[in-house]
Amino acid sequence: SEVGAETRLLKLRQRERSVCAYASEFRTISAKLNDSALRAAFLEGLAPYIRDELAGRELPQTLDEVVDLALRIDQRVLDAGASPSFTHASSCTHAGGGAHAARPPSPRGETTTVARGPLCLLWLSQPPTPGLPATIGKRGAPLSIGVAQSGSSSTPVATNRLLIPVTLLHGEASLHVNALVDSGAADNFMDLDLAKRLRIPLQPLERVIPVTSVDGRPLQPYPVRDRTQSLRMITQGHQETLHFLVISAPSSPLILGFPWLRLHDPHISWSQNRLLGWGTSCQTHLVPPPSSAGLPDGGPGSTPPHLPLPYQDLAAVFDKRRTTTLSPHRPYDMEIKLQLGTSPPHGRLFSLSPSESRAMEEYINQAL
Repeated sequence: SEVGAETRLLKLRQRERSVCAYASEFRTISAKLNDSALRAAFLEGLAPYIRDELAGRELPQTLDEVVDLALRIDQRVLDAGASPSFTHASSCTHAGGGAHAARPPSPRGETTTVARGPLCLLWLSQPPTPGLPATIGKRGAPLSIGVAQSGSSSTPVATNRLLIPVTLLHGEASLHVNALVDSGAADNFMDLDLAKRLRIPLQPLERVIPVTSVDGRPLQPYPVRDRTQSLRMITQGHQETLHFLVISAPSSPLILGFPWLRLHDPHISWSQNRLLGWGTSCQTHLVPPPSSAGLPDGGPGSTPPHLPLPYQDLAAVFDKRRTTTLSPHRPYDMEIKLQLGTSPPHGRLFSLSPSESRAMEEYINQAL
């Protein structure tokens, strides 16, 4: 009941938990209560070190803004080393679960490392957003993004992540980019800079989505307010139309999350970091192989497989097939007006060896 919820809120305290864990349980309990009362109750339950930081600030007017401010303060305190170190990042849980990730202090003299990998968690307290999986909009459902990196500095990052080459099509523009496949991400995400580079129109979400990491660090822009319009994506002979939530993720500009994996059920070799095939329901999405007539075979390695990220939007420049293919025939002719009394300039003549002549003839015949 509403009275019972108010009583639980009045007794709820952050204690040794992170602001993320405290805020998640707070939102779960406070589903139908007044916003101004919730704001006061949330502030009352914060740990003293958070309230001390808030004392000299002008408090926001809404609960969401107060939670955002508390999360940022908690992260700054953690980064500055002013608060006790913790053995692991806090995780969020349902209010009824009874399990909260406590933040015990480290023993004196010991240095404890907090996981910093881009493993992020979101708790939604609003109805589902159109276009998102139905399970995300349920109260208390976590939305995660990113992958935890290996702690070994000698292990290449690429071996810890599954990256697949995809082609994004928007209007007449196309971009070849490596997409991160993350089974822990609860949606598909695109980096804001990538969306700007492709000039992809953004659509505002009906309800914003506050995304935070497991240690309470908000992902930018916070909260998530936009998604891309529908885009065509081609992946290893498979084409589809989909949206992406827009965040700031320059290290992983394109992320395909769990809903994408569940929809297509791809066959993946995690040991080889390779996508091997598609589920039976995806046969209709497969692109028929293009006709090879008039297209010379560029051979293996037509496009460099490991093109650096800053040059991925120029991948077509490195495609050998484009350099060996003539422009398509047009249904019309362009008139060339000749100037009377003139003759074309004569250039130098170059003699070709028999092998060079054969190579030139083969190239011309193949291109035509």
